[in-house]
Amino acid sequence: MIFSANTMTEKRSQVQASRPIRIIAITRKPESPSFEHRITRYRKGLTEYGIELTFQTLPRSVRGQWQVLKDMRRYDGVWWHRHLLSPWVSTRLHKETPPIVFDFDDPLVYSARGGGQHSWSRQILFSRMLRRSSVALAASKSLADLALPFCPSVVEIPMAVDIPTRVESPVRATNKRLELLWLGTEKTQPYLDLIRRPLMDLGYRKDVKLRLVAHKPMTFGDLEVDFRPWSANEQTMALQACDIGLCPMPDTVWTRGKCPYKVLQYMAHAMPWIGSAVGENRIMAGSNLKEQRGLCASSNDQWMQMLVQLTQDANLRRTLGNQSYKYVAGNHCRSILINRLAKTWRNVLGQEK
Repeated sequence: MIFSANTMTEKRSQVQASRPIRIIAITRKPESPSFEHRITRYRKGLTEYGIELTFQTLPRSVRGQWQVLKDMRRYDGVWWHRHLLSPWVSTRLHKETPPIVFDFDDPLVYSARGGGQHSWSRQILFSRMLRRSSVALAASKSLADLALPFCPSVVEIPMAVDIPTRVESPVRATNKRLELLWLGTEKTQPYLDLIRRPLMDLGYRKDVKLRLVAHKPMTFGDLEVDFRPWSANEQTMALQACDIGLCPMPDTVWTRGKCPYKVLQYMAHAMPWIGSAVGENRIMAGSNLKEQRGLCASSNDQWMQMLVQLTQDANLRRTLGNQSYKYVAGNHCRSILINRLAKTWRNVLGQEK
């Protein structure tokens, strides 16, 4: 969704539609999941719209960054991935620089440490970068709101997820033990401690176990835990086999703007899920809608109540799973978002027909 429009400059309109649009995508961390999901996975699809991406790692040295800024002038546009430039580098962004599209998926005005403390220095760098950008691509509505005061045009591009070919939630075998699922990174694994008590209390259910696709084992009292070291293959198998996804999160200014990728994965596999009632979790779950897509809990008691409810009600699991699948297929499908991205770039460069 485009929140505001911007008059195109004469230079942008000079880009010839008869040749491919050449975009340089710049990042400090080319191997990061953020860069992969926000930019790399769009590379092939954008070529079908006549947009060619070249990837460039931003050096740490000031001299190296100056050279990258100089090289940017050979391209039609710049897709800048989240990094905030220091003042003595950002001053080199002048009128000869091609249009910049700034892409971010975290609330960059806050520090990730300690739950997210507001940083005035980051606020200044963030605002300066956005004022030099033609468009900001935000991963959520709350992140878009952070950019609006500083950028003339903000486009919401949510995280995309690969959608398996499936039309409804699978019916699990009645003799199969129900499997809860948590998967994720070493950084977010401590979030499971937030629901340690309800998971331990669920230990009396011998027909329920937890599959943990993570970086280290954990125990939760008498609840059986099937630990699988994280790998792409283990993740895929878990998403296909498990019954209920889990997404506990602390309530901080940092997490309120994030849409956990694991929730999108659960939903894309028509898996019902329970998450903490924090930020984007509530939006993804449709907490205020009649037809909910997930369940959100605000306390240990609510977590326990919802765990018991979902493990006992197969019809509810099927309904939530189907609603989840329909939602992500219509809002987070990569083909839909590629079209939105292509339209954004052609708007920026004055080529939109």
